[in-house]
Amino acid sequence: MVPDRSALRMTYGMVAGLLGGLLLGALTGADTGQSLVLGSAVGVAVASVPGRA
Repeated sequence: MVPDRSALRMTYGMVAGLLGGLLLGALTGADTGQSLVLGSAVGVAVASVPGRA
């Protein structure tokens, strides 16, 4: 069974966003929870743009 590519992209985007948010929070000293939420939202938004690999 081949996984749905869009769902896979969303998952990768969310994971990348979470890691990016964690890194951003560590570097800027911002609230970690807020950085994780913002990072995951940005990751999902970028992954959901049509026409991306």
